[in-house]
Amino acid sequence: MDMPAPVPEPKTETASQEGAARGPSPHTKSGHRRLVVLGLMVGMLLGALDNTIVVTALPKIVEELRDTSRLAFIVSAYLIAQTIAMPIFGKLSDHYGRRFFFLLGLVVFTLGSILAGLAQNTSELIAFRAIQGVGSGAFFPVANSIIGVLFEPKERARLTGVFAATFGISSVLGPLAGSWIVDVTTWRWIFYINLPLGVASYILIVSSLGPLRNGGGGRFDIPGAALLAGWVASFMLALEETAAPTGWKWTDPITYGVLGLGAVLLAAFVWWESRAEEPVLPLKFFKIRVMTATNLVSFLRGFVMITAITYVSVFVYFALRENTDAVRNTLYGLLIPMVIGAGMGGGLLPRLGYRPIMTMGMVFMAIGTALLTTVNASTPSFTGLTNGTPAGLFLFLMPVGFGIGMTFAPATIVVQNAVPKKDIGISTSLVQFMMNIGGAFGVSLLSTYQQNRYATLGPPPIVGPPSPAYLAAAQAAAVTSIHELFVILALVAVIAILPALFVTGKLVPHPADEAPAMVAG
Repeated sequence: MDMPAPVPEPKTETASQEGAARGPSPHTKSGHRRLVVLGLMVGMLLGALDNTIVVTALPKIVEELRDTSRLAFIVSAYLIAQTIAMPIFGKLSDHYGRRFFFLLGLVVFTLGSILAGLAQNTSELIAFRAIQGVGSGAFFPVANSIIGVLFEPKERARLTGVFAATFGISSVLGPLAGSWIVDVTTWRWIFYINLPLGVASYILIVSSLGPLRNGGGGRFDIPGAALLAGWVASFMLALEETAAPTGWKWTDPITYGVLGLGAVLLAAFVWWESRAEEPVLPLKFFKIRVMTATNLVSFLRGFVMITAITYVSVFVYFALRENTDAVRNTLYGLLIPMVIGAGMGGGLLPRLGYRPIMTMGMVFMAIGTALLTTVNASTPSFTGLTNGTPAGLFLFLMPVGFGIGMTFAPATIVVQNAVPKKDIGISTSLVQFMMNIGGAFGVSLLSTYQQNRYATLGPPPIVGPPSPAYLAAAQAAAVTSIHELFVILALVAVIAILPALFVTGKLVPHPADEAPAMVAG
């Protein structure tokens, strides 16, 4: 069967007419719309908080469950399941209704949270974390697609920036909440706390939002969804395992086998999707220049952001030999500006358009990563040693976080405006999907590089207490290998500026092309 004709690319000065911004429904009540936004934000904050809280509580979890062999899977199971679920639920919401799948995601996530809190061993916890990931993979993209059909362009840009800021907020609050919970009660409450918040979000959405059925037709592409899940799971499993210090090596047969399986499934997926009547991930999207450019930016910013967060933490802890509080305080240099940048990017989007904000964001990210290449063993982590003012890594991370935050709103809005309304869910999910994949690739590939360089530069392993000379040699090897990693990361950040230049167009309000009764009441 022939592949459907590609969607026309939006003009430089306006959004695509077919995917143009929809104005609010005349039946929409402002009070109800505020409740919708609040309900969506609570749901998204739930999913965003979960990983940062869990990472903080991991030592207590493994201490009680007495199993450190699969520690990384407690985190990676959530991420892999979420990445698989996002495009699938994005497409399902396009077919059968956005409210239903947002609420379904909340129910699945909350159920997974309760089960995770009840887990009696690591295997159960990993399985229940995967259930949580499936749930969050539903409500993340669907929340943004709901905003995409409920609000006019200017409001949508601002709200998308606010929603994106929840990731930065969660990264700030997560470690604090996680450490507080495990100090005052059991680690199981990091999961149980999701129940009242999930119920609150559910009630807010049910009471204020209508079904949002958009009339998408065709049968859902089950074979395409299965192939998508297969190749994403294969690649991400291999990438997560090779990134772990005690995981697979790139030269291990199992790594070749899993990556080979992923490649076969990816080829089968492309073949099938090119022939499917209603593909789960329409390949025609990649013929739209702004779609391809935006998703490439999303991939590269995920590559830079997740790797920077990971290796700044490693540098502070192992190279500078500071404690976990210093790691957290240093990362605030990235996370707090990210929140600010997300708000500013959304606010400036209607005035400046996509390309200036996307390009500025990537330039800021490149400047910050270039500053990271200056680190050495005497670089302060987050304050000056004499006067306590922000310094060193904290300052270097500020432009990285601010630049990444600026791109959140335009990246989401541009893909929504580049496609017909019936495809808003899948197009929105692609942005976060590509960011997750980029982060997995970045951490895996650069972790392998850093570990190999450390093994070459550092002293050989010893048995017994290390001497001061041995510790000094190990520290020097850690500093040098991570410095080289930051140089590679800076080059990737510079490359990310190029696709940003192709994200053209700006928001221009259009009359609503349809006005269903979107909001209850």
